[in-house]
Amino acid sequence: MRQEAKKWLKKAESDLDSAEYNFKGKKLDVAAFYSQQAAEKALKALQIEMHGKFNKIHDLLTLAESVKSPAEIKNSCSVLTPFYTLSGILM
Repeated sequence: MRQEAKKWLKKAESDLDSAEYNFKGKKLDVAAFYSQQAAEKALKALQIEMHGKFNKIHDLLTLAESVKSPAEIKNSCSVLTPFYTLSGILM
């Protein structure tokens, strides 16, 4: 795995830990935000592996499509994407 992809994946794992912690603490808005961030960073790590670079966007569906993700992943991305843009309102 490329070194840059490893860094993005490590940060994605950290964000997922933060999402789980906040979910357990009933901080659902924060948990949703970190879930979106974890997915975004994991997809960008995959983009780096597949294409050598990543898109500087936050739309998870577009990222998922760029790495030819299955429909189930794309559906989850459609649900999570708004939590990036809504984070300022919810938090």
